[in-house]
Parts: sequence; structure tokens; C-alpha cells
Amino acid sequence: MQKISVIDLHLHSHFSIPSSKQMDIEGIYNFAVRKGVNVLGTGDALFPKWHKEIVNEIEPCGNGLFAYKTINFILTAEVNLVFESRGKDRGIHLVLTFPDFCSVDALSRALNVDFDKSARPTIYLTAYQFVNLAKKINPRINIIPAHIWTPWFGVLGSRHGFDSIEECFEEETLSVTGLETGLSSDPLLSYSVENVRSFTMISSSDAHSPSRIGREATVLKGVEGYDDIFNSIKNADKEKFVFTIEEFPEQGKYFADGHKKCHYSKLGFTNNEFCPICGKKLTIGVWHRIMQLSDAENPSRFIKIPFIHLLPLRDVIAQAFKVGKLAKKVETEYNKGVEAFYNELNILVFTSLNEIRSVFPENIVKAIDALRKERVKKVPGYDGVYGKIILEA
Repeated sequence: MQKISVIDLHLHSHFSIPSSKQMDIEGIYNFAVRKGVNVLGTGDALFPKWHKEIVNEIEPCGNGLFAYKTINFILTAEVNLVFESRGKDRGIHLVLTFPDFCSVDALSRALNVDFDKSARPTIYLTAYQFVNLAKKINPRINIIPAHIWTPWFGVLGSRHGFDSIEECFEEETLSVTGLETGLSSDPLLSYSVENVRSFTMISSSDAHSPSRIGREATVLKGVEGYDDIFNSIKNADKEKFVFTIEEFPEQGKYFADGHKKCHYSKLGFTNNEFCPICGKKLTIGVWHRIMQLSDAENPSRFIKIPFIHLLPLRDVIAQAFKVGKLAKKVETEYNKGVEAFYNELNILVFTSLNEIRSVFPENIVKAIDALRKERVKKVPGYDGVYGKIILEA
């Protein structure tokens, strides 16, 4: 059987989020193993303090990957590009991957940026200029626009984004390895838009804390090393690219239009962009933005790679018992399940319900079955407020 690689490229170190003390290499490892993720982005590789830490913690495998105990890491960083284009101020987040530390160091030297200021540095170059520079340093550096539909910092987002990938990257469009769906979208929604269909969609967690690792991920099989992983992604290799793991888009913080301060949200394609309570401008959500650009009545026919929607196992157990996620019985059942089946992904996706029934009580089995069949009620998120997914077990 070919080895399955569950890959989460987009996360942040404890230097990005100082309150997340466990986002060091050991903490990331501990949570990833329980989630079922075995290939992780380091995040923040351009940030000097984290760079120094990961150099001392992870060992090169000789194939562009780096080992720590039983999992592998890929050198990654997220950057914020700020520039003016087509008469509009732009702010675009990109996830970068590097095959070696030399490439990280070379890019750091080439950019006129104080990398000590922020773990996600702001760079005042256009997308074309930045990608052109990175590819000259090493053509094996991968460029992945992050959470492409997010109102702020998504390449196609409603606030600072473009109407197409080509508008943003110009002659360097073909250098884009893939596009990250983001938490408020999935491949089905994304492929509603024609100019997105030539790209492969990937998924990553954008985790700011260990418990968020693997909430979205990219699943490949039989890949050997850095170049094989990213060639399989860019070419949507159906022999090696198995599926992506997505949250339900409605759970994301920017799915619907809304105004957090007034607790107001709406989901529907209208031209009303102002809060009816206070009159201030609404944050236009991902669904609305995609509908603005959509040209497809049946986007499912454009899907390149299968995808599934999941919830974290603790959420599933909590709903089964009708208690909070921090309840003692949730922790007890969670630990029991992970001990029996090794990780969350095995429980939620790969193990038969009959096997699960041998460990879990029937209410949890029914909740897992409801998740797999997507029998859920959805309460959309908006303007920075997470939505809710309620299992109908």
C-alpha cells in the first residue's frame, strides 16, 4: 500500500501568535500526530528567531523535506504583499515553500525588509515583481496564494483583491503552484469562477494554535520528497492526489455578508452593502464575492480532485453528548478513540462504523455517520464571527 501523506502547509509559529506557546516544533508535532497530519509547513521560515529554532530542531532528509521524530516538515513562510494596481490598493497573502535553508536565506537577503519586525513580513512589491524575484533565486520555491476569497488579503477577496488571478500575477501567473481554498470556501464554490479552474485547489489549516492543525489539509499518496509533492499538486495528478479536507464553508468567519458590531448578517446576492442598523459598510463575504464572479450553473463538473467536509473529532463528540468541547467526558472519549485508532483522521474518515462501534458509544457513532453523510444544519459565519455546523444525528 502506498504511503498516505496528509499535508498541512499553512500554519504559524509561537512567534506569530505569542499566546500560542505550544506552537513550537514539539507542540506542533504532538498535536499533528493526534490529528493524523504527517507533513507540516514550518511557517515563519523568514522570521530570524523561528529560523534559528527550526535549524536546530529539524533534520534534512535529502529530498527537500525535513524530519522531526515521525513526521516531516517543509520550509514555509507567509508574506503580505502591499502594492497599488489598477487604481486600487492591494493586500495579498502568499504562502511560500522552500526546498532548503539556502533558498530562505537568499530570498531574505534579496528583500529590503526588516524581518525581525513581523513573522509575516509586509513586502512592498507587486505580485509579479515578488514572484519574479523568488523564482530567480530558486525556481523550486512554490507560490500559493493564501485563503484566496477572504475579504482582506485574499487575492480574489472583496476588499483588496483582483477579479482574476491573471490580473494579479500578470506574466508570472504560470508560476503559481496552486490556490488555497481558505476556511470560508471549498473547491466546489471556487470552481464556480472560470479563471480559477486552470489551477489546483489545495487546503491548509492556517492554524494559529495547535488544536487548529489539520482542520483543513491536502492528502496525497505515494509521493517521494518536495518536488514530487508540488508537481503532483500543480498537475492535479489523480494517481497521487487523493482528496482535500475542508471545513464546511459556512463555518468560516467570512462566509456571509455582515457587520460584527451590530450582530447583523445576511446571505443573498443583493447590491445592499450597508448595515441596516448603523449604516456602515458591510464586510462582503466569500459567498457573495464568488457569486459576483461566477459563470457556472454546475461547477461540480470542473472539480479536479475530490474533497470532503470534516469537523474536529472533539466537536463531533461534544455534539454527540450535547456538552461543551472542554467537558471531561469529551476528553475521555477523545483519548480513548485516538488510543484505539491512532489519530482523528482514521476515526473520522478511514475506519468502518462497525470498528468504531467497538470503541465508542452509539451516540458518537451516529454523530460520525451524520458527518460522513453531511447531515448537518449550517449557521453561516460573517465579519470575523465563526459559523456553526450542527450534526443531525
